[in-house]
Amino acid sequence: MTTIIDFYFDVISPYAWFGFEGLLRYEEKLKEQNVKIHLKPYLLGAVLKASGNRPPILLPAKAQYMPNDLKMLSKYWGFNLSLNPNFATEIIPNGTILPQRFLTALEQNGPEYLIPAAREFWKRIWETHQTIHEETDLKEARF
Repeated sequence: MTTIIDFYFDVISPYAWFGFEGLLRYEEKLKEQNVKIHLKPYLLGAVLKASGNRPPILLPAKAQYMPNDLKMLSKYWGFNLSLNPNFATEIIPNGTILPQRFLTALEQNGPEYLIPAAREFWKRIWETHQTIHEETDLKEARF
């Protein structure tokens, strides 16, 4: 019997990136145990809005803790991630609807590109501090 892990992710979340890479890092071991990973792009902003929740960076106590947390996790996982200085003013307000729709289309029609495309969008936000909400951003992404 195969066990399925449905991993829902939005590239706006650095914590989703850690989970994404963690699952992929152990994908071969999971396959040996008859576990299959299904990567599922979704729109985190819509869930936050529907639930009345807010992004951690917009909550004072979490915003104070988050930079150190991301630094520790980045070191552990070997990422070159840093807090995007425009995250609260540009990334959150513009959202990720365009890249998440693009990733959903890849999931359905070009699954071999889903992983490299998602990684590229995460890197644009969390390593090179670029935007991902414009069509030109999608065209600039290399995967």
